[in-house]
Amino acid sequence: MDYRHNLNTVKDIQLSIEQTFLLYVVKGTVKLVSPDESWEVPSNHLALVRKGSYIMSETLSDGDSQFSAFLFFLSDPMVEEFLNTTVPKDGTIETRRKYVCPIGYTNELNLYLESIILLLSGEKKAYSEEALLQVKARELLLLMMQTDEAKGVMSVLSHSSDNEEARMRRVMNQNCTSAITLEELAFLNNMSISNFKRKFSKYFGVSPGKWIKDKKLDRGRHLLETTDRTVLEVALAIGYKSPSHFIKEFKSRFGISPAQLKFRS
Repeated sequence: MDYRHNLNTVKDIQLSIEQTFLLYVVKGTVKLVSPDESWEVPSNHLALVRKGSYIMSETLSDGDSQFSAFLFFLSDPMVEEFLNTTVPKDGTIETRRKYVCPIGYTNELNLYLESIILLLSGEKKAYSEEALLQVKARELLLLMMQTDEAKGVMSVLSHSSDNEEARMRRVMNQNCTSAITLEELAFLNNMSISNFKRKFSKYFGVSPGKWIKDKKLDRGRHLLETTDRTVLEVALAIGYKSPSHFIKEFKSRFGISPAQLKFRS
């Protein structure tokens, strides 16, 4: 799939991806927020992305007038057949589940991408298109297994879904000090906002708002005690847009202002 637009920025788009795909960014930068981590894929870089929920942003590179990328989707039956018939059972899967695996740009992948771009730009013949695309998809999987990131590729392709509580805890720990909204957190957990709040209280024993606030303030206190950052810098680092709001909530939680703590440290 050839994907292009002329917008300077596309910000915080919620995506529910139903098929694993390889992302090749030709011009621009893609940022993906997954339940585990945040990733940036700049121009002329690739990443294998497993199916799931993501928050995506796109920006143009300096001097470029158009964002351009290619997406190569891999169906579940194709991936399953590849894993069962081609990949040796030798323990090469990373134990940590991956949603996104950046892949080094090899000469072989470069030639492959050029052949795909040529194929997509040429005249399509219905009688051979599907069979050819299946061959090219299998070729892509084999090429990715020849890269230095083969274990990460296998992790993206192989790991089954986590249980609900494990996924929620991972999403929260990864994003608790960022400026992410409750609606976006619910989306990354594949839940409505009401269901997310209910399940969160069940698993964590508090509301998501209080849990996030306490995590941010604990992180802010740690930064004040162990770094040379100013109160303003700490407030911004943990997701507070208003320093005065940070100071008020900090004093309410710890009984001391950030400045007093900084002076005492």
